[in-house]
Amino acid sequence: MDRMTESIPPLPGAAPVIGLAHKALHGDDVLLWERLKQWSLDTNDLGGIAKAWFGPIFFISVTDPEFFFSISNACLEKNHMYKFASRWLGRGLVTADVSTWKRHRKLLRPAFSASVVATFLHIFNRQSRQLVSNVEHHVGGGYFDVAPYVAEISLESICQTATGLPDKDAKVVDKNYIRL
Repeated sequence: MDRMTESIPPLPGAAPVIGLAHKALHGDDVLLWERLKQWSLDTNDLGGIAKAWFGPIFFISVTDPEFFFSISNACLEKNHMYKFASRWLGRGLVTADVSTWKRHRKLLRPAFSASVVATFLHIFNRQSRQLVSNVEHHVGGGYFDVAPYVAEISLESICQTATGLPDKDAKVVDKNYIRL
């Protein structure tokens, strides 16, 4: 694998034989998340693509959108680590198997074209500002569960973009619905 990928730089901090496994296998979810963020930053610094061994498992880390697009179109079968990632990502098209992804990606592509997405930027910007406003009272207070805030803003954004209503700072989704 190393010979086939010799032009791809390795992520820093690897130990002999075990690679980066020693950094991935201990600690809590927060520590793992911090390491994933650091590996993404390191990948950016290395040109948008890097490689790493986690024990016997070989990984390619990609942050460059063009590399990602090429790889994602050529390699539809997802690694078993997507099951691990579904803990954070949930069950959806990102973690779906090939048959589900192939069936639905062609239907979704027109809905997510740049020209269509651009028409919703005002909603995304407004909802982003609202998310920042909702969580700012946590600043300086340490870790907190961001999931309820993201769920509310995500659902609100989905409803506003799908229905086109409203075009002002009003709520479409009731908080009681979100709790269900």
